[in-house]
Amino acid sequence: LGRPPSSLEAFIQTNLQGMAIAFQNWRQISQADFQTTKGMSGKVVISQSQQLNVALHQRLYFFTTDSSKAQKLIVICGGKLEAAAELESTCNASVKTLVVSP
Repeated sequence: LGRPPSSLEAFIQTNLQGMAIAFQNWRQISQADFQTTKGMSGKVVISQSQQLNVALHQRLYFFTTDSSKAQKLIVICGGKLEAAAELESTCNASVKTLVVSP
């Protein structure tokens, strides 16, 4: 096992490469900045894939969880592709409330 990526961007890229291997027809749609209501900054990656002949929509939220930026966190929220619009508001609202305590 190697050392985990040190930057958030490297951590994101490493995990997205894994998603492309693990999920059938995985593709990244977009990537944007994201911030919780408590001010924790991160990134959200929107993707689509297919599992068991079902088209899926996923939102992957990436954060560093401590001041040294050494600890990383991924929150994945998703569902069927046809519910993508509803998932966006539900997932964003839920993840905005995320609080990480030491």
